[in-house]
Order: sequence, then structure tokens, then C-alpha cells
Amino acid sequence: MRLWRQWRPLLQQVFERSLTLAVIAFFLVGDVLPSASFDAQLTRVVGADRFDFLGWELESFGEKGAQAALPIQAYLDEKQRAQVVVDYLELSRRLGGVKRDINRTYADPDVSDPDSASAAQRAERDRLRAEVERRRPTAEAIVQDQIAAVLADEGLAAGGRVFPPVLARITPLPNILVISPRDEIKREPGMGLSARLGIDRADEIEDALFESADKSALVTPIGGLSLYPSMIIETTDLPGLLQVVGHEWVHHWLFFRPLGMELLLTSIAGGDVLTMNETVASLVGDETGILALKRFYPEIAKRDYPFVYEPPQPVEDPGAPPPESDPNAFNFNREMHETRVQVDEYLATARELKRKAGEAAAAGREEEARALRSEALDWIVRAETYMEDRRKLFVENGYWWIRKLNQAYFAFYGSYADRPGASGKDPVGPAVRELRAKIPRIADFLNAVAPVTSFDELKRVLEQYP
Repeated sequence: MRLWRQWRPLLQQVFERSLTLAVIAFFLVGDVLPSASFDAQLTRVVGADRFDFLGWELESFGEKGAQAALPIQAYLDEKQRAQVVVDYLELSRRLGGVKRDINRTYADPDVSDPDSASAAQRAERDRLRAEVERRRPTAEAIVQDQIAAVLADEGLAAGGRVFPPVLARITPLPNILVISPRDEIKREPGMGLSARLGIDRADEIEDALFESADKSALVTPIGGLSLYPSMIIETTDLPGLLQVVGHEWVHHWLFFRPLGMELLLTSIAGGDVLTMNETVASLVGDETGILALKRFYPEIAKRDYPFVYEPPQPVEDPGAPPPESDPNAFNFNREMHETRVQVDEYLATARELKRKAGEAAAAGREEEARALRSEALDWIVRAETYMEDRRKLFVENGYWWIRKLNQAYFAFYGSYADRPGASGKDPVGPAVRELRAKIPRIADFLNAVAPVTSFDELKRVLEQYP
């Protein structure tokens, strides 16, 4: 009986996590695993660069099981736990600095033998990497517990436990291949690619899909992915770490409710349901992370992030005129919103011409149909040329990481509508933000939005909160 009492909490935890994994694995499709009807052509283009999710899951659960069997954090008080996370992030920061120094050594034309010149740096890098990896599982477990405690405070615990349990792993993240039709901003099933994929190979894949499949494609890094345990980007940013763990947990929570189920059953093909899911996760994840920062790291919050204690600011209207004090200031959200709106108009014209071409072809007017299809293609090319011109504008204003601005870019980033910009005039994001503003408590907001499976249903929920 004594042994049962000792092992019961661990066995209960293993059961809960195994059940969660089984349900998630059953429904997991879309942007991490291809659907059953996925075009074999895509597999040929990607080749061996596909990410091994199954291998990652097996490795992760083995590591999490070992950590749960010997939970070092259980013997630490709250302050000591916070210090473990801070020390881990500081080690990661030092590791990043050494890696940058090594890169500079190899890039320096005055260094004739970079191998010898960087020997000490590389040894330090390897030492730091080993220490970071040694501390990471405990730091992850502490962050999981901290986010779970905040969620419980917000009314999301049953019987004193949060379900699904918060489970996350800091890891090199896969790149995500996003695919969209050229005549419409619409996300189609994509694929996870190797975390070590180079930019040159990403360009090859995107160009191959454009040429061979007439698709807009974008290979993009991500900050997290809602497998179980969730995949969390390697970072040195404390608030960002807390927020991403919170964000991915919201996706786990939604998996068991209509909004999440609807997304998975439609293969994450985009549209209103995807935007609702991502916007809800972004809003709640950000709030949960800030609450955890203020509760468990108050000194750091007050010293480095005093803005978290200020009243929340209303979300900027991207259609509003620039502030009178600086009318020429470059505003990313406003400029991206303008870009998306213009692209949507170009592509809508193309689709209308394609529709008319179909009617002409059905009536036997083949010459008219060819002319209309050619004109539709001209509008698509016009949209793509415009996006590239706008991308250059963003780069000139400091946003150098926008490597490609195309239909796939908007299909991916437009679904994260917690702030205006890439979503354009899409009303879904603003409606979710409005609902969040009307419901003070996180649990009440999630419970209100969880049964929603369409934008019409979301509007009806909004009407209940005047």
C-alpha cells in the first residue's frame, strides 16, 4: 500500500500524458503531417528533408519519462525554481555568444587558419552546449509547472489538475512548408522540414513547387508547434519562452473541443477556423506568459519589462491615419495590412476572370476562354510583382528577415490575427479580439469560444456579450 501511494502520482501522470498523446496522434494532420491525399509530387520535391516527427516523439517521451521519474524541481522552493530557469537561459545566452564568435572567426579574411584560431572557442561551445542540455529538462519541467499554476489560477483546473498536462520540450524546431494556390490566399496541407534546412535548399523547394505544381510556397521557421509535448524554440527570452509554452498548451486544450476538432478534421487547410484557433492561442498564450512572468519572476519583470504592469493598450487600427506627430514613420502593421488588402483585390479579379473563362469554355467559346484565362494570369502576376516590390520596401525599413512575400506568406502569417497586419480585412481576428476584450477571465473566454466552429457562430457568441 505504501508503494502504491508513492507511485500513484507518477502512474497517474503517465496515464494522462499517454491518453493525451493517443488522442492528439489520432487527429494530428495538416501542417506537421501530410494528409492521406497528399500529392506524391510534393514528397519527391522535398525528398530526405522531411522532418522525422515520429523519431522526435519517441525521443521526447523517453526524456520526459526519465525526468518525471526523478523530478529535481520537486525538491526546490519557488525562488530556487525560478533561478534554475534564469540560469538556464543565461547559459543559453552565453552559448549563443560563443557561437557568434566562432562564426566571426571563420568569416574573418585575416584569419588564415580558422580551425586553430577557434579551437578554444569550439571547446567552450561544446562545454556550454553539454551544460545547457543537462539543465534543460529541469528548466522545462519548472516552466511547465509555472504555466500550469497560472492556468489553474485562471480557472482551468479540474480537481486541482490542468488537463491536458502542460508538457513542452525546448528543441531545434522544424521548418514548415506552407503552400497556397496562386490565385487565392488559402493554406493547403504542407509539411514539416528539417530543422537544419539551409536557405538555398528552401529556395529550391519553393521554386520547384512554383514551376512544377503552379503553387505559391514558403519555407518558414516557427516559434512552437503543438505536438505533445509541444515543440518550443530555443530562446534566451524569458517572457517569450513562457508565452510560447502557454500558446501551445491552448492548442492542446482546444484539441478536445469543437473549435480544435474542426480544425483537425478539415486538415488545417486554412480559413476561419484556423484563424480563430491561432488568434485564441496567441491572445491567451501571451496573457498567460505575462502572468507567469509577474508571479514567478517579479524582480525581472519590474526591472526589465515594466510595461507588463501598464494597462493594456487598445489594438491599433491599421486603417487609421498615421499619428500627426510623425506622419512619415514606417508602421509595419499598417503597411502589411495595406499590402494584403491590395493583393486580395488583385487575386479576386483573377478568380472572377477564371470563373468567366469557365463559363465561356462550357458554352464552347474556347478562344474567349483562353483570353480570359490569360488575363487572369496577368492579374496573378501583377499581385506577385507587387508583393515583391513591397517586400523590398519592408527590407529597406529594417525587416530584412522577410525573405519572400507571397500568397503562402499571407496564408501562414495571416492566420495569427491577434494583431492587425497580414490578415488584411479578414473580420475573424478582430471578432476574436473583441470577444476577448469583453470577457475578463481567461477560462470564461476559452469556454465561450471553444464550441465555435464557424465565423457565423463566433458572431452569435459575440452578440451574447454586449
